[in-house]
Amino acid sequence: MWKRIIELEPNEIEGFASLALEFERLGRFQDALGAAREFERIAPSADSIGNVAALLNRLHRFDEALLKAREAIGLDPAYPDAHLSAGFSLRELGEPKAAICEYQKAIELKPDDVATLVNFGETCVELGRGQEGLALLKRAVELKPDCPQAHDSLGLAHLETGNREQALKELHAIQLLDAGFEGELSKRLASGK
Repeated sequence: MWKRIIELEPNEIEGFASLALEFERLGRFQDALGAAREFERIAPSADSIGNVAALLNRLHRFDEALLKAREAIGLDPAYPDAHLSAGFSLRELGEPKAAICEYQKAIELKPDDVATLVNFGETCVELGRGQEGLALLKRAVELKPDCPQAHDSLGLAHLETGNREQALKELHAIQLLDAGFEGELSKRLASGK
């Protein structure tokens, strides 16, 4: 339907935005990126550029994603999703301290964003800031108790800080939410690490 709308109206902003979202839901990230780039071409904004950055991250094109995230931040420094994308890119590029700075900015702008809390918490744990990471991940689980990924990250943080019992509780919560969820926590607990 969205493709047909775009055929009829080649500069239909909503058509490209919706098409990108539908492709993303289907896991067709390369196709989603193509639609998002068209949306950006027609209506360049922090939001459209930020969407391109997020999709580039999904495709593991972190250098490009970071450039796009910074471009979005340049247009609107108060756009939290661009800071989240920049943080994710930086973390994947091996710059966790710089990622923390971006996550802090994103949280200042959007304090209850679960994705940012999870990524921020995971990065804190990686940097040996376990208690800070645990607090952020607990907050993510409080905000979205039905999110298996948040429970998985919290369980991993408990393992890293030496609390296997709490990690097992998080695994149990995940199994109740989604028995098919394959996160890192179950793998780590099964391997005994």
